[in-house]
Amino acid sequence: EETGIAFADAEIRSNTVTLAGKGFGFRLRGVNGLEASSNDIYMEQAVQTAAGIRVNGATNCTIRENYVVGPGPDNLFFVGLDVLDGSSSVFDCNTFTELGTGAEFEGSCMGSTVSTNVFEPGTLGLGRGLVYRNSLNIGVQSHAGNLWEVNMELPNEGYEVAAAVSFGSGLDDLTDNSYPVHDEDPPIRPSSFTFPNIGGIPLQTLINFWFPVDPEGEAGICIPGGVVEPGGPKDIHRQVARGELQDSLYGEALLWVAQLQLYRQLSKAIEWPSDEIQDSFYLANANTAISQYYLLEKAKEALFHYDSLQGATLNGWEAQLQELIGYILEKDSLIAAGTLGMEASRDSLLGEASTLCISLDSLENVLLQSQLALAQQAITDNASLTDTAVYQSNEINRVGQALLERRLSPEENRHTIQLPHLPEGLYFLKVYRNETLISLHKLVVLN
Repeated sequence: EETGIAFADAEIRSNTVTLAGKGFGFRLRGVNGLEASSNDIYMEQAVQTAAGIRVNGATNCTIRENYVVGPGPDNLFFVGLDVLDGSSSVFDCNTFTELGTGAEFEGSCMGSTVSTNVFEPGTLGLGRGLVYRNSLNIGVQSHAGNLWEVNMELPNEGYEVAAAVSFGSGLDDLTDNSYPVHDEDPPIRPSSFTFPNIGGIPLQTLINFWFPVDPEGEAGICIPGGVVEPGGPKDIHRQVARGELQDSLYGEALLWVAQLQLYRQLSKAIEWPSDEIQDSFYLANANTAISQYYLLEKAKEALFHYDSLQGATLNGWEAQLQELIGYILEKDSLIAAGTLGMEASRDSLLGEASTLCISLDSLENVLLQSQLALAQQAITDNASLTDTAVYQSNEINRVGQALLERRLSPEENRHTIQLPHLPEGLYFLKVYRNETLISLHKLVVLN
């Protein structure tokens, strides 16, 4: 298990893990910038909840080229890759076979890519291939190149429940987290689907919203070992930087994906590789579509994160507000018990709480305006891009516009304390945030 901020170049690589019963093969909890790659995980005895790889509250992580195999499809809670809140991360080139569930995603995963993974029923079958939970926010995964293999000798072509399952509650959920593909048949498009939380809409309509077919696109390609290692550049990196690849079958699509990946890795590298070819490649792309798309990726990530210092201040003030409410209730209980002289102290605490609410509102408005500016700039930058690629789809317009529409005006974005007088001589302390009542406490007033 890894927690906290990873050391530079921290990796979990080339391990073999046998998992018996419940638990996790690897768990990445609250980490930033860790890679788990080229591991083989064997899960046995499907009797309890377990996951080969569990990602929980992690950012900027890479889960790549792992092989996870289970004891069969009987227990749906035996999961190959289980992700809860994994933002700005890469999940690619992994293989999931003979499991209850291949890969499951929920929570905030914005800025992450799920690409070139293989869901393989094997001889025993998979219960479910890909699962999207109702809480998931990950964005569109366009032509990601995931493969849903089939086994025609097993019922339902090898998927006991379905090859792809969405717990979304409506068409908007499917559209916001869709998977455009270039072929309507397996393995590019899953062979079977289920939507447990949506009724009254034809199955094919739901499939077309979640996995729309765009015949002009080309699927992403898994490039083994496509990560810049601190020890020095590989031949494939030099080939990508020069615009050359050994395999020309996929033409420009493969080159685009590979160069964008290389540029992303070089931008994030803590230890710069000593290589003239890659230096030239990086500098030459300072103002090309490749760097522009990368910067838009970063902008999209920034839309969903507060500045760390201001965010910490906001959280601290929220905690202080809750503490003040506790003190107010404590005074109130003394008043209710007949203790005299507490009213002035309680009123003073109410004043502090009201002042703190004003500060909270002011800081939130600063953060709001900053995010609005980021969203508007991202939309402007996005609009200036040329249609270089059918190979790349970014969601800045959709994400940014949704953010602009969702944010309320400062007048509606306030913390307030209200004390309406009630006939029986009681007051209620109401604490609001964004016009949503978050606390309601009775205060006794002695006449």
